[in-house]
Amino acid sequence: MPIDPSAAVAPTARVHPDAVIGAQAVIGDFCIVEQDVSVGNFCRFEPYVYIKRWTTMRDRNEISAGTILGTDPLDKGFTGERSYLRLGNGNKIREHYTISRGTAPESTTEIADENYIMTSGHIAHDCRVGNDNVICSCALVAGYVEIEDRVFISGGVVIHQFSKIGRLVMVGGNSRVNMDLPPFFLYSDFNATPIGWACHFPARSAFIS
Repeated sequence: MPIDPSAAVAPTARVHPDAVIGAQAVIGDFCIVEQDVSVGNFCRFEPYVYIKRWTTMRDRNEISAGTILGTDPLDKGFTGERSYLRLGNGNKIREHYTISRGTAPESTTEIADENYIMTSGHIAHDCRVGNDNVICSCALVAGYVEIEDRVFISGGVVIHQFSKIGRLVMVGGNSRVNMDLPPFFLYSDFNATPIGWACHFPARSAFIS
């Protein structure tokens, strides 16, 4: 069955008959899940989450209220063909967030595992986000950006398209990233500038209370 018998779907939610909902998933009030969507086991959606077509996620993802996943790209070159958003395991995406699918036909935006993504921001089309990253509130990630593993993006950071951020990087609040950032550094200032080492990056749990 597309909806596992152990899943809990609120009576006010709208889940397309062709969507796949995994074991013990929770779909909250007024959520919308379109066709060609696959939701893994133990995922949890707060009210008013919207999962758009061609989005897939694996297990244990927690999506907070007002978030929309799989939006059409914010790209004038987008012509409406099928493309994808794929999420791995254990991601937490907080309130009022948007993540777009790829621009070109059959292209993909990918979010890997165990990322903590805070409120009121955007990850654009064709991005690659690795594992165990923290992206703070109001950060904006433009198209074709690659973020490696255990990166900390502070609040209000804006990341220009095609930039690559290496693993264990920490970017200070309200910085502008308009170039590649090599790994292991702490970057700050208006234009992100290396100001020290970030190789002793604390465990992800230190940022989650």
